[in-house]
Amino acid sequence: MVGTAQVSATASQLTSRRVNRTPEEAFLGFVGAGQPFEIVAQSPFTLQAYAHVDQTSVLWMYWHDLDNWPHFRREVMDAFRYQHQRKLLWLSALGQRRTIDRLLGFLTLLIEEYGEPSISDTDPDVIRGYCLPFPLTHAQIGSAIGSTRVTVTRLMGKLRQRGLILTQGDNLICLPADSINRAS
Repeated sequence: MVGTAQVSATASQLTSRRVNRTPEEAFLGFVGAGQPFEIVAQSPFTLQAYAHVDQTSVLWMYWHDLDNWPHFRREVMDAFRYQHQRKLLWLSALGQRRTIDRLLGFLTLLIEEYGEPSISDTDPDVIRGYCLPFPLTHAQIGSAIGSTRVTVTRLMGKLRQRGLILTQGDNLICLPADSINRAS
């Protein structure tokens, strides 16, 4: 069941306790644990939150509210720093000149963020590699890296021949465990 919660107020209501009023307000929220986001909006504005579980709480705060909780502020700043570093890695990978480098960088970052361990068929104690938990078509990958489906298919074959990627089950893309360990 999908629960919904609405937060609706004017900027003047939300900032009535503030001394310095600015035309823009920064709203701080969390998608999940360790995943903060910031919205900058001009008044008046309306915020809506949708939850996919029952008994979801919605609270809002501004940056100055974090001054009351220095440890929480530090955790929020660390999470934003991590997000920023990941965005720089994405920009670096997708900014590569050679398509094969963009492709490998894209797959590596996706698998680092969302990959799940792939256990060896012969020895359950051995991790074969890390796989995306969802299939991607070559057309989707081509769209993401600014290339064509045909080029992605050809380059995926080259990466497979070099042992830099594997496929498993329902065409799930995997990186060998030793390539993840080398990248770390």
